[in-house]
Amino acid sequence: MHAMAMGIELALALGIPIAYLLISTAILRRGEITLPRTLRQFTSRDPLFWNTMVAIAIAAGLLRWALAR
Repeated sequence: MHAMAMGIELALALGIPIAYLLISTAILRRGEITLPRTLRQFTSRDPLFWNTMVAIAIAAGLLRWALAR
């Protein structure tokens, strides 16, 4: 029973950031949305940097979960 709870915990900890990354990328790639001026400033930057930072956050969550076991 304890292992199942850990699995659900891991799925939530990794699933939510991954879903956020995929959904927000899909929405922003459509280009039909007019962003506020403050958010438009971020679109002028390289998306690779942003995606790398999200991936690092996901990896840190996975590492934290693995070390807590």
